[in-house]
Amino acid sequence: EPGSAYANFDGTSAAAPVVSGVAALMLEANPLLGYRDVQEILALSATHPDSLTWKTNAANNWNLGGMLFNDQLGFGLVDAYAAVQLADTWTQHDSAINEVVSSARAYNLQAAIPDGTGAYTRTFRIDSTL
Repeated sequence: EPGSAYANFDGTSAAAPVVSGVAALMLEANPLLGYRDVQEILALSATHPDSLTWKTNAANNWNLGGMLFNDQLGFGLVDAYAAVQLADTWTQHDSAINEVVSSARAYNLQAAIPDGTGAYTRTFRIDSTL
């Protein structure tokens, strides 16, 4: 139309609301999804335009290892339909496995904290099975 103005809008600022909307649709389809499930589904369902150079994430079995990524597009272009379809049938629910809740017993510090250049050190051990 005469007098209309168009602007180029791209990058993270443009992608965030789109991806957020797709994530909301995924969670509507499957409310049991955790944040890691949403991330993995988005990565698995993304499209990869042939005109770009794609690399393989070399991380073996963590951080979506083995997935294709591009320096400008990340894991690819969001495919809302594919993401929602995959979310609807998703049964892995890895988020709960990756979240660890732990507690520690409280203790009272029985030493004065020195002023100036003095120091006080307290050590603790985290069990390797945590």
